Amino acid sequence: MTPLYSVILPVYNEAGRIPALLESYRTALDSLSQPWELLFVVNGSRDDSFAVASRLAAEDPRVLALLSEQGGWGRVVKLGLKEATGTYLCYTNSARTRPSDLLMALRYAAVHEDIVVKASRIVRDSWFRRLGSTLYNFEYRLLFQVPVWDVNGTPKVLPRRVLEKLPALETLADGDIIDAQLVARCFRAQVSILEMPVRVTQRYGGKSTTRIPSAVRMYLGLLGLRYGGL
Repeated sequence: MTPLYSVILPVYNEAGRIPALLESYRTALDSLSQPWELLFVVNGSRDDSFAVASRLAAEDPRVLALLSEQGGWGRVVKLGLKEATGTYLCYTNSARTRPSDLLMALRYAAVHEDIVVKASRIVRDSWFRRLGSTLYNFEYRLLFQVPVWDVNGTPKVLPRRVLEKLPALETLADGDIIDAQLVARCFRAQVSILEMPVRVTQRYGGKSTTRIPSAVRMYLGLLGLRYGGL
């Protein structure tokens, strides 16, 4: 049966957490009473994440395990979107997404097949990250005139028919700038974007890979995206 929802979960060095992660998301998705699939996309991990995900996938046909030998948020998101078969394609940061927030995003998306639903995080876990996010989003709004408050917020849900209106997946960035690029492309294609407030106060697993050098690359990446073309 073709799934209605495809949920893409990039994972990085989280072998010990994947079984509990699957159980919590599977319980939530089952409550929708609609067919679904969940794709673990292992993001260049150095532990046994792919082996664990593959074992779980062998036990449940609704679960897929994908491996990206090279790291990069954009690279694994693109791999997940390419392999997903659902009508509504969702990707999210599993370390910061509660199953209840995922369900809310999917339910919002199911109301209309022509909108993109994304989270807008209203609380961050430190003043430093809040400041960095504010500056990044201010730069984004200034450069692209796209009326969103948290461009990197996940979950993001894209109906397949919306994705098919956009340039090919292969032309999306391999790194963190993919969220900014994807949202700007949706706005340019006159796709409505619904921001869903999500209260985030903690990280549920894994370690953040965002550091000052990577943040600087993201700020500069927006300039490259603006003047180098979407």
